[in-house]
This record gives sequence, C-alpha cells and structure tokens, in this order.
Amino acid sequence: MTYLHRCFPGKCASLALVVAALLTPLPGSASAATACPQSAQVCSHLQSGLADLSRYGVLGAVLAIDTPGRRAITITSGYSNAGQAAPMEVSRAFQVGSQSKMFTAAAILLLAKDGRLTLDDPVARFIPEASDTEGVTIRHLLTHTSGVGDGIDLFDSISERPRGHYRFDDLLLLSRTYGRQFAPGAQWKYNNTGYDMLGRIIEVASGQSRSVFLRRRVLVPLGMHETFIGSEEDWSGVSVASGYVWSEKSERVIDMTRPADLTWAAAAGDMVSNAADMLKWMSSLVAERSPVSLSLVDFTATAVPTGLQDSMVEYGNGLGGFSIAGRRVWGHGGFIHGYISFSAVDPKTHKQVVLLASLAGQKSTEYAALKGAMLTLVATSFETSPR
Repeated sequence: MTYLHRCFPGKCASLALVVAALLTPLPGSASAATACPQSAQVCSHLQSGLADLSRYGVLGAVLAIDTPGRRAITITSGYSNAGQAAPMEVSRAFQVGSQSKMFTAAAILLLAKDGRLTLDDPVARFIPEASDTEGVTIRHLLTHTSGVGDGIDLFDSISERPRGHYRFDDLLLLSRTYGRQFAPGAQWKYNNTGYDMLGRIIEVASGQSRSVFLRRRVLVPLGMHETFIGSEEDWSGVSVASGYVWSEKSERVIDMTRPADLTWAAAAGDMVSNAADMLKWMSSLVAERSPVSLSLVDFTATAVPTGLQDSMVEYGNGLGGFSIAGRRVWGHGGFIHGYISFSAVDPKTHKQVVLLASLAGQKSTEYAALKGAMLTLVATSFETSPR
C-alpha cells in the first residue's frame, strides 16, 4: 500500500502540454463515455486520457467527476478482466488501498467528537502492548509523524501479496522488527503501521469492530452501500474489477481480484469501493450539512508539510494536500497489489474527481510513470470540467 503523490520526474508538465498529449485515443481499447454531459471536446480529452493509461499497464479504469450544480461525468476505459471480453463498467468495485486511511481517520475524528479520546492522547493509553510508542500521540499517527517502525515495508509491495492471516499482534511484531525511525514529531514519513494502530484504537475506544463503527457512522449515513472493509466483511458477492500483478518470484501473472485475506492491509488499506460511493464520500467533505458530522477542515486544519519534492506538499488527518494544476486539492491515493486509485476534492469549487484503475499484471509496468499519468489525468479533470 502506498499513496499516490508523484507527478512527472523533475517537474509537472504544463496543462497545455497535458491536454495536447491526451488528444489522441489509443487503438484497440474498449472505451465508453458512459455519462459525459459536457462539450464533445471536454469528453474527448477525458476519454483519451483514460484510455491512455493502458500504455502504463492499466487493464481497466473508471473516471468520475462531480461538479456542484451539474450532472456528474462518468467515463470508463478498458476491460473488467484479463479475458478482455467484458468492457469496464462504471459500477465495478475496486480495491482502493490507502484511500482506506481517509475512513480510518474519520472514525478517529468521530470518536474525538464523541469524547472517547483526544488527538493528543498517548497511543499507549489504548495500546499498552505497543512498547515502542513512548511519546507518540494519536495525532502523530494520523499525520505520519510518529516515527514508529513501519513493518509493512518489510513486505514486497509490488509483486507478492503477503500470505496468511495477520493478527494485530503480528503487525506490532513487524513494527518492532523494523525499529523506531525517528523521534515523534521530528519529521514526516508515510507509515502504514501507524494506521493499523489507529484501527486498534478505534476498536478499543468504541468497543466495536472497525467495520461495525464505520458502517454505522459513515457508510450507511452516506449511502455507501457498495463499500466494504475488506479484512472484516464479506464482499464475495461484489462485482469487482479484476486486478493482476506480475510475480518476479514465480514469473507469472497472479490474479489479485479476490484475495483470501486482507488482514495484512487492515486499517491502512483494506477497503473495497466503487466510483459512485467514493464521490459520495468526497462530496460529504464539502457539504454544508454532512450526515457524518465531519467537514474538510476537520481533516486539514492541522496539516503538516511533507517535505516531498512533488505534488503532495502537506498531510493532515488522513488526507493529503496536493498542488495540482495550480490548485490545492485534498484527497488520497491508493496502491495495493493489482490496483491503483486516487480521489480528491477542490475546497474552493467543491469539484470532486475519483479515478479507479485495475492493473493487467504486465512485467514491464513502470509504477512511477503510471502514477504520473494518473495525476496528469486528475489535473486535466479539474481543469477541463466546468468550474
């Protein structure tokens, strides 16, 4: 699991060059502008950009754009599975990887509003068995400034999904094995294990499983009925876009569509959702009266600089602040074996963009280039859809 933050190496391309590059559609790709109630030129740019992702190893993708006061744009490209017999459908669900962190953070913020915890509480109050968290607060975990060992980095994040069932104690052991990285608050470094710890804090503070709490307080109020907590809920009947990876170990393509177990990803990246549901989530962040009782400011008010030399310039409580096409947008990316995605909202225009993609499992996939192409398409989506 990781975040999606890079633009092109060195610097981002200008929007004029981006749009020009997207004008030529790819031959042989199944593409359909499912609902694009805008000008033909706008729709052509977006459709071509989505189809272009196949150059970077994408099997199928869904792009959804919602502008307040206008009909949403939903576009698909590619195929739902490796057989390439079924074109991608807007309703298909995807594993969304680290976009799960937005929901883990939401649960923590709701518990703070409920008075069950404060963001400055020490982690040890809720996880006394985490012996290497001295001085670490919940806020440190939320903002990736804790310095705790990130045991998830010990896994192969590209080609081999961890096998077996992982308990929280197993994740703590991996964290201790990795070792402390720096003093709490000393710097920013992305940390999956920190969000696994937040998942346990949700359970201890609420007295409920993470899935029960999130479904009751977030998913049901927002009508996100096609979203699931992958390590805790049954999503075997969900229509999921197939995702694949190339295994260097076995030298073959592996189907990652329905993993036997996502406990290794846990609160840092185990969720499954579709474009319509993710738009509901992003919209709630800028709604005047959200049924979740959280607003964008709850996630962004105390954001810290990342120090990264790319588009993600700051990170708040589960949301990153990205500089894209001259805008500051807030959202999160997700990468998990076979899938890559990104969702963001512009706080000034309230425009939302969701991009979900499944991977074909090509041996030659260049992930940095793919991330750059996706952020380019997101930038184009914010710029070319009506303001």
